[in-house]
Formats: sequence, structure tokens, C-alpha cells
Amino acid sequence: MKRRGFIGTGIAGGLLLAAPTVVRAQTRQILIAGPSAQAKMFETDVQPIVEKRTGVKIVFDGSISVKHLQVLEAERSAPTYSLAWMPDTDMITAVEKGLLEPLDAAKIPNLSKLLPGAYDPRNPWVQMKVARFSVGINTDRVKPTLAAWADLWGPFYKNKVLVPAFQLTQGPMMLAMAAHLETGKPLAQAQYDVDAGYKRLRTLKPSILNVFSASPQAITLLEQGEAYAVVGLFSSVLYPRMRAGVPIDLPMPREGAFGSPNCLGRIAKGPNADLANAVVDAMLDIDVQKIMMERTFDSPVRGEAGLVPGVIGADKLFALDPAFWGKERAKIAPGYAAALA
Repeated sequence: MKRRGFIGTGIAGGLLLAAPTVVRAQTRQILIAGPSAQAKMFETDVQPIVEKRTGVKIVFDGSISVKHLQVLEAERSAPTYSLAWMPDTDMITAVEKGLLEPLDAAKIPNLSKLLPGAYDPRNPWVQMKVARFSVGINTDRVKPTLAAWADLWGPFYKNKVLVPAFQLTQGPMMLAMAAHLETGKPLAQAQYDVDAGYKRLRTLKPSILNVFSASPQAITLLEQGEAYAVVGLFSSVLYPRMRAGVPIDLPMPREGAFGSPNCLGRIAKGPNADLANAVVDAMLDIDVQKIMMERTFDSPVRGEAGLVPGVIGADKLFALDPAFWGKERAKIAPGYAAALA
């Protein structure tokens, strides 16, 4: 499995072991396993366009990728989902579990029109957009704005920082940044030094208000000013609130920010493969790319879409090695939790 073919060269409750009911006889319907944080954006602004363009009825099931992977594995013999929308690190896990099958490039013409690295035929998924992950701050509390990740270790942030649980997409990013600060190595090298990351995380504990496992609750605490900073917030969640006038921001610290591709992959033996291909193609249309960028402030994968103010190009974001994190994540998780305990 190829390491991330990233755009550019620089730096997305209880488990239900059954998917929502999909009536297989309804041949114009597909089920997508996607991120709950983007369900409203998709269902309001994107889904109606894609459904009209393809004639396909879409059911969007929102949850976190870890839970989706468990459900997909549990129903592998009779899949109900047609597509998965996940970060590329989780796509690699899905491939290792035999849950994905190659996209049909002949039926997805837009695959040939993407920015370099957005699609690699050796991988059974395609990047759809790239989210920016950084540190969200309350601008009424943090003046001037956060200049560096390292500042979070200072006395100003005592009991005021929320950090992500490792099960979230941004958990490995938190650990990689901690390793970078501990070792001084470039992020590209430091991300593999997990012991150094654990060591640095242990020294962050005086600053930690809590460890969060759901971004909406973390954002509420940030908006209220109870938390001054939330590590690992991402553009698609934060920017709509910023546009509504909420006093929060997602600055670009001097150590940089992370980019996480939102990817689409087809479920192995999933129903209605041709309809799934049509939906993937429509999601890569320029106008749909622009709509998602304007709503989420994530970077598009079609160069013709341009960049609206506030969107940072993927070539300026650091990409974790998805092969490493996809393979080692379960082994690393206990150490991360222990460091923060």
C-alpha cells in the first residue's frame, strides 16, 4: 500500500453492529458511511445536487471512522454500505481488513482531472477534499492569537486546554506534534518517535482541562470560554461557526498545521456499484468541490476550483504517514491514554 499520495509536497455513543436498514430492492439508493461532523453540510448543501445529477437516493450514516470500520467488518459477508467517507489512515485499515475494492476509473471520468496525488490507481480510494487541523482558540480569551503549539505548555493555559482522544482522527496528530516539540526533529521524522511524544504529552497535563472524544462538545466549551484552546479542531467544523460571529479562530501556528484528506472508497461487494461510481464522480465535479470548500474551508482536489479566502492549500499542510498510523495505531493508543492519565 503506497504511503499518502498527498496533494503537493509539504506539510477527516455506543457501537451499533448493524447498519441502518437499506432496502436492496430500491436499486437507485446507496448508503454512505461518513463523518457525523459533516453530515449537516453534506445533507443540506451537497446531497441534493448529487442526487439530482445522478438520480441516486443517498442515505448518509454519520459516525466516527473507528465505529464505521467495526460495522463494515461485522457485515462483510452482506454489506449494506456502498461507499465509505474516511481519512486515508482509516482507508488503509479498511484495505488491510479486505473491506474495499478498486474504484472503476472508466466510470469515474473526474479521476483524471484531479490535482497530483489526489488519486493513485494502486489505492482503492480517492481524495475528495483536504481538511486543515490545528488548534482552535477563543479569541476573547487568547490575545494576541496563538503563535505556536509550544505555547500550550505555558502557565497561561493552565487547566484551559482540551486534547483529543486517540480514537479520533486528530489523536495521532497531537502525538506527532508532541514528538516534534520533544525531539526538535521535522514532523516527517518525529511522527515515528512515539515514545518522545508520550514524554512530551505527560508534561502537558497541567494545561489540560479534559480529553474530548466528540468535537461538538469541545467546541461548545471553547465558545463559552471555559476552554481557551482545543487541540485538533478542523476547518470544516470551526469555520462555519466563525462565519456566524462566534469568537473563535483556527490560527496557523509557526510549527505548522496538519492536513487530513477526506477520502471516498467503494465497499467490497457493496450494493449498487455503478451508482456508487456515479456518486463519487459527482462529488469530484468542480461546482460540488467549490460548494464543499465554501462551506467547510477544506482544500479542494480540483485545481480549477481555486481557493477562497481562509482556505490554505494542501501543499502548506503536513500529512501524516497513513501507512504507519493505519498499521500501528492500535498498538500506540494505550501509551497515549497513559500519558494523559
